[in-house]
Amino acid sequence: MREIGGQIALVKTNLVRSAKNAAQEFKEKGVDALRRAVSAMKIPAALSALKESLHSGMESMERNAAKIGIVGGELNKAAQHTKNAGRALIGRRTKEPTEPKGDKGVLAKIQKAFLSFGRSFAAMEKAAGNAQKRMEQFCRGEDKKPSVKAELRQIKRGRNESQKIQPAREQAR
Repeated sequence: MREIGGQIALVKTNLVRSAKNAAQEFKEKGVDALRRAVSAMKIPAALSALKESLHSGMESMERNAAKIGIVGGELNKAAQHTKNAGRALIGRRTKEPTEPKGDKGVLAKIQKAFLSFGRSFAAMEKAAGNAQKRMEQFCRGEDKKPSVKAELRQIKRGRNESQKIQPAREQAR
């Protein structure tokens, strides 16, 4: 967990420093310079590494939650066996082992915390994946939207050309 926190802090400081430089370069030279700067900073690669770390963190949290659940179940069974041993010593009937009553006790709360951390890591992994995809699209230049102004100019040119052609036909008649 500390490893992931350290990686996130390192990525954050590098991104902030690099973003300032990239923004300045963008102001001076335009979008293509920004694309080159983002590619040179290897932001998509850093996001990919972060995504992988978050995924392994999520899996680790889920494994730990499962282990805590197993330990809790075993402790519950041991407690029931101990109670039954005491009942047998004093001559009472033993009780059949029952299932634990769910979210009781410290171990259940710890298990809940691990599952919550795992869900948080999963959400951060998804966000990192989306950011990585957008950065890769930006670096490839796929984020360009068609210019509405350019399309309107093309339509006007098409209309103007068709209007010029029609009068020429009428004059030929």
